[in-house]
Amino acid sequence: NGSHFLPIRSSICMGKRKPNKKSKSSKYKKVPKSERISVDSQGAKERAEINESKLKKVLKMLKVVQKKGFGANYVLFDSWFCFNSFIKQIVDLKLNVICQLKNFPKANKYLYKGKLYSLKELFAYYGKSKMRMVKKYQYKRSIMTVTIPNSDIFMKIVFVHNEGKEKWHAFASTDEKLSAKIILEYYSQRWSIEVFFKNCKQYLNFGKEQMSNFDSRIACDALVYARYIILTYLAFKDNSGFNSTFDKVLGKHREKTFGARLLLFFFDKLLYIYNEVRQLILEGANRKAIELLDAFMEFSGNFCNVEPDLK
Repeated sequence: NGSHFLPIRSSICMGKRKPNKKSKSSKYKKVPKSERISVDSQGAKERAEINESKLKKVLKMLKVVQKKGFGANYVLFDSWFCFNSFIKQIVDLKLNVICQLKNFPKANKYLYKGKLYSLKELFAYYGKSKMRMVKKYQYKRSIMTVTIPNSDIFMKIVFVHNEGKEKWHAFASTDEKLSAKIILEYYSQRWSIEVFFKNCKQYLNFGKEQMSNFDSRIACDALVYARYIILTYLAFKDNSGFNSTFDKVLGKHREKTFGARLLLFFFDKLLYIYNEVRQLILEGANRKAIELLDAFMEFSGNFCNVEPDLK
């Protein structure tokens, strides 16, 4: 909702650079991990899909969350996913798209007034001349409605140019009824996912666990997301931010942890004194046993800043 974010589905993506080092051991042949784990486990499922593209993974996740009952009107994403083919697939799921566009002249063309244009050409030929100042926010914008080729999908494009800067940005929505202001407002809520990853790394040690096991990686991610959901719920309930809620919860647990450790310290000390006194009594050294007990009582009284009651 722009201020709170809940993760409901995730998937691990493989980078282009893959390690090619082989095991140094030649004495035995390792059994592949995929043959030692259940095919129904999350680790096995992730391994089977590890080489799939990000676009395919996103579509799978959208289908899963829809089946689970999570409803939505719009799918928000940045320019990494703004391919026409991908937008078509999302619209086929009965969902609208709000995204940032990037100039991909080979992959993306837009139909306007009967001709095909790249995003850069669209701005140069038509968008730039239509720029108008939005005085309230001090930026220029122009609005155009185009069609995605080989489809009946209309898309409203909002070009934005900040005063005094050469670079311009383009945002789009497949819901052409939305105003330019609403498109930009809705898209701004996508930033909460960036804040989510930042908070997980800064406060919950996301990605900092020391392991080389793929299944452990999945488990640790799930635990981080679960903790984040609980903290976000508490923040939402108290109408506060994630950071302040985390500090509040951490402070409470620090007090409990300190109290528990202090209690254990005294129990350990008491057990030690008990064993020493018992041994001294068995050896007949009653005077030493009493001196040890007196020393312990004096120590306890000074530590707690109270006069020990000897009655």
